[in-house]
Amino acid sequence: MPTQHIFAGNPLDRGERERRNEEWINHQASAASSKFLPLWDSKVLVSVREPLKLAWLDRGDLEKAKFDSGPFLLGMQSGSTYFTVDVSKSPQSTQIIEKLTEYQFEDSRTA
Repeated sequence: MPTQHIFAGNPLDRGERERRNEEWINHQASAASSKFLPLWDSKVLVSVREPLKLAWLDRGDLEKAKFDSGPFLLGMQSGSTYFTVDVSKSPQSTQIIEKLTEYQFEDSRTA
């Protein structure tokens, strides 16, 4: 069975209009329905179990990790807004995130 690249077939609506509205972005970044994908250098957080999948964390997970970095809007889907956050400058946060979930940081190209 062929393996699909984890970043293939992006289903997100990139929100061309919304991404120009900083107030809307800030509101969505604090919404309970928003999801966040942590990045550490060139590594992305993924599941440790097969099949490999991206680790979308919620606002509560990020707050537990005491991580405070501005999110970057990726897009929207099914009533949720998706962001990425760079955790590269906060090694203690990456350790906390890995303990909160069953995920690990994997090289983006490998994923």
